[in-house]
Amino acid sequence: MAVLVALGALLLLHPTLADDILVKTFSDQGTERFNHLVVDKNTGRVFIGAVNKLYQLSPDLDLVIAETTGPKDDHPDCSVLLDCPANIVVKATDNVNKALVIDYTTTRLISCGSVYQGICHVRNLHNISDVSQIVKEAVVANNATASTVAFIAPGPPNPPVSQVMYVGVTYTGNSPYRSELPAVSSRSLDANNMFSIAETAVTTGTRQFLNSLARERYPIHYVYGFASEGFSYFMTVQMKTTSPSPYISKLVRVCHDDENYYSYTEIPIECEQPSGSGAPGKKYNLVQAAYVGKPGSDLAGDLGITAQDDVLFAVFAESDNSEGEVSIKPSSRSALCVYSLKSVRRKFMQNIKSCFSGNGTRGLDFISPSHPCVLTVSAEPLVGVRGQGSGVTAAAAALGSHFVSEPPGPQSASFLPRCTMYVFISPRCQPSRRELVPRGPVSHRSMSLNNYRTSEWRTARSVGARDPPRRQAVTDPPPHAGGGGVREEVELDISTAPKIRVRALVRCWLAPCASACHCVCVCVCVCV
Repeated sequence: MAVLVALGALLLLHPTLADDILVKTFSDQGTERFNHLVVDKNTGRVFIGAVNKLYQLSPDLDLVIAETTGPKDDHPDCSVLLDCPANIVVKATDNVNKALVIDYTTTRLISCGSVYQGICHVRNLHNISDVSQIVKEAVVANNATASTVAFIAPGPPNPPVSQVMYVGVTYTGNSPYRSELPAVSSRSLDANNMFSIAETAVTTGTRQFLNSLARERYPIHYVYGFASEGFSYFMTVQMKTTSPSPYISKLVRVCHDDENYYSYTEIPIECEQPSGSGAPGKKYNLVQAAYVGKPGSDLAGDLGITAQDDVLFAVFAESDNSEGEVSIKPSSRSALCVYSLKSVRRKFMQNIKSCFSGNGTRGLDFISPSHPCVLTVSAEPLVGVRGQGSGVTAAAAALGSHFVSEPPGPQSASFLPRCTMYVFISPRCQPSRRELVPRGPVSHRSMSLNNYRTSEWRTARSVGARDPPRRQAVTDPPPHAGGGGVREEVELDISTAPKIRVRALVRCWLAPCASACHCVCVCVCVCV
């Protein structure tokens, strides 16, 4: 039986007085476990997601509505539309609540369950029985055990005005449809495009997939998600490498302005008990729960921040090594670590700048092959730097210094957010002929392209020039231009599918070319 308990604030100071300070409890004899709980910050109403049930409670934990959500006739081999192979027999399947999120901008409650490939319902926040939308789109995990984390924060197309739902999902592999579900994504909250990927392009968008070779053997467990200072974060537990190895905790980050997830970056996060008085130190490697809030004045002083800065509180546990060295099962030993988000941002920036300096590798070979970091030389001064220094404060363990970033390359926090395309073409190559996108690293807008070979690029899609090019003479030709050239600014209308049309302002250089037509395009999105 699941029990929800409301306790008085003094319990934190006097835990032995729990029986005297108990305020109210809510339980349901027919429910084994409560999966998610959210509280409306405006009204104090409490919403609970469970197996086959949703609950709406008053601020005093009185039951207002109990909504049945399952079991449902389903099978993993059936699509979201319940199109099933002829040999498949559906059966009653528990609907496990995988996500429960309040959308304050539209007064809606979003509830997502494990049946029908993990679809979501949009409900009236004042009456959860009133369902305004059932969206036939796979969004969350489709079994009882795989993790899902969802939260609402600013995102494309127009942050901070536009809000999206960020979703992190563990790959299940129990259905032919799961390969279509990104590991991390930003999903639209527009009523006409509900839960679709917020921004899509030919090969990119607000989504991140694991590669097909790694996703079966490299599970990523999503624990918590939050937004802070222009970025969205996920806390995860995953193996240190793609081969069997101990589990560690990581922070995943993406920029709110990033329409292509080029800013997707991960760093390890550690919680340690230093050695002392002859006792060895301990590493608590598995994050179990987390919360982002504001510090009190004393904690802010200890961390060297203000009471208005964000702080990450996280509970970690040691691995239970009785099941082997590679174990994700937590032991009974746990610890609370506190991190200043200002220090976390600083560590991200240091690691990214280190990779720009040519140190280390970009990692994340469970997404695409890792490559050494490439030295990047900027002709422009750094702007928008948030701070200098390294590490986090003594109130929390140091974040891992190994840099990992999803190709097409690290995006430095030292540059203003923008997305600019550069296309280098020969006189024989017209802007309407073709466009190439990178396989390998991409850097900021003033990077030299001397390190890249033609073989590192591939044709992605055809493009057509909408308007006659506007020419103007230039005296500072880019690399590979072969001397003086002519710059053309052409607005391209890129048609890739009936419903996908992308327009971009592209700077084109005409330069002498010895033989074949060579086109190179670099699309850059860098975030502060």
